[in-house]
Amino acid sequence: TIRIAYIGNSIQFFNDAPNLVEHMMKQKYSSVVQDARFRGGASLVSLMDNHEEIMPQFASKSAIKSSKKRKKPLSVKRLLRKEWDYIIMNDQTQSPVRSLTKRNTIKVLKKKYKRRIQQHSPSSTVILLMTAAYKSSKVNYSSDLGGFKKFTKKLLAGYKSYASVFPNAKIAPLGIGYKYIKENYEKHVWEQLYASDGYHPSPHGTYLEACILYCTIVEEEPPEYDEEWWDTARYKVRKRDRPTEEEAAILHEAACQVCGIAQDSEFSYEL
Repeated sequence: TIRIAYIGNSIQFFNDAPNLVEHMMKQKYSSVVQDARFRGGASLVSLMDNHEEIMPQFASKSAIKSSKKRKKPLSVKRLLRKEWDYIIMNDQTQSPVRSLTKRNTIKVLKKKYKRRIQQHSPSSTVILLMTAAYKSSKVNYSSDLGGFKKFTKKLLAGYKSYASVFPNAKIAPLGIGYKYIKENYEKHVWEQLYASDGYHPSPHGTYLEACILYCTIVEEEPPEYDEEWWDTARYKVRKRDRPTEEEAAILHEAACQVCGIAQDSEFSYEL
């Protein structure tokens, strides 16, 4: 059995990345246990301090049952009271690149997240999911953060700062995966990673995310793509929007390259 906790926002729950990761993991492990605390637009700071509007459809049945019995909302604090093998977290995309929010987040990671993880899951591995830069600097008042490349560089630096808080933490380099595709494939392949708003992941972006999470956890290539994995998504994904086998192969290759899994990978995080 492998136990995985997810903490974050719509970058993870759009198209249900944990669902894809679970299907991939079941090709290797006999049992996969997962639980999640997601809220749209949330930061790691707000998720720890504000328990309102946690999305119940991504929480485990036992967590929902316990919450109803106690008449208290789902919370990150209670999630971290359990023992996990892996704890996957992402921040609101701009938080790691803005000085004030980054400092505040590091403070909360040290004082609240790290303490709970060391107490209840001392042998767990924390994985920081580095999100992708926005498609355009016109998105979400981000013009001061520079273009895609500059924004990506700032994101990587921010997530490295977060990872330094935890012993043996890993970075799942989703943002680097977007950059790799932008630099190595035709423009439409990169554009296809984004939803119409220019910052949420499309199903293609979510599949890349799941492949990168799998590579980061297992340190092996993901299993062969199966379109039926989408059928159990808790976030509806239309069939016409799902990656084809050919498109999935490109995303699989990109994940293996940026995670150093591919035999010919010479890719480096350093930008």
